[in-house]
Amino acid sequence: MKRILVVAGLALSACGVGASGTCSTDSTLTWESFGQSFMTANCTSCHGTTSASDGVSLTSAALVRAHMNKVDSEVASGAMPPRGSTSLTTQQKTDLANWLACGAP
Repeated sequence: MKRILVVAGLALSACGVGASGTCSTDSTLTWESFGQSFMTANCTSCHGTTSASDGVSLTSAALVRAHMNKVDSEVASGAMPPRGSTSLTTQQKTDLANWLACGAP
């Protein structure tokens, strides 16, 4: 029984369930079309290669994927971007959550 629950949990997490967004099968959001410009505009001034706040660099798709759950939860909770930074629009938050739910391709 325990094995079934673990397998079900892994399957759901792979589908994006549990993320603040949902992955649509027709999503066109990729690192090239969304992620890179989003991270550059909103994240890399603090989470760049030379100034990685909390050791979290978000300068590549692979690095974002390594911190995907943290990025998702920090933005969803309103902790990121921090006070004093430009706030994200509702659409930006939705697009980020959906891109992350798809695995940040």
